[in-house]
Amino acid sequence: MERALLRNGNVASADDWRSVLEPIVARYRDRDVRRFFRGDAAFAPPELYKYLEDEGYLYAIRLPANAVQEREIEPFLTRPVGRPPNLPIIWYHNFLYQAASWNTPRRVVVKIEWHAGELFPRVGFIVTNLWRSADRVVRFYNGRGTAEQWIKEGKNDEVDAAKLPRLRGLPGPVAALRAGVQPGQLPAAAGLAPQRSALDADHAAGEADQDRCEGRPPCPVRDVPDGRGGGAA
Repeated sequence: MERALLRNGNVASADDWRSVLEPIVARYRDRDVRRFFRGDAAFAPPELYKYLEDEGYLYAIRLPANAVQEREIEPFLTRPVGRPPNLPIIWYHNFLYQAASWNTPRRVVVKIEWHAGELFPRVGFIVTNLWRSADRVVRFYNGRGTAEQWIKEGKNDEVDAAKLPRLRGLPGPVAALRAGVQPGQLPAAAGLAPQRSALDADHAAGEADQDRCEGRPPCPVRDVPDGRGGGAA
């Protein structure tokens, strides 16, 4: 973790995002490293997308669903014919989408899951400028869930503080940071400034050499169902 900001519980998750992100972005702006960002639907303001794009970041951010997006995946929203298997039926799709408040169209990746015993599919939309395959975009995005679970457990005192992951560059576990930082206060103000800085690439090391198309024109996306029951397009 590079930086944190505790706020009152009655403000939006992305409130004052610039005060958290801008110092981190500035720290790595001149370094020859690949930079990634992922966030949940609370971090979906269009000014954040443009900021990350201008700074050369690759991102995957959950996108709240709306009627326009659901029309794009309408063929996938029909329950598959036949007896449902024990394992979920999973489809991936992607399309270009531009909300009224966006300055340009952006790629949206969708995961559709049909589970046995459920009447409706589970659907998740992700806006991204990654040009890896749709399933790998989803896998990259889902990596944020592990870190979020650690934060939730630490906040609720559900685990021993000694078992929590240490903050990168800080001397103690997450619980020590919580104890020293007040709402609206950054770690440095509480005397917990990092001893060193290092970029958390926020993706599996084994995938580091696999995004050969990023930063260049989009690669064709393969293994995407065509929505007509005919398999991959």
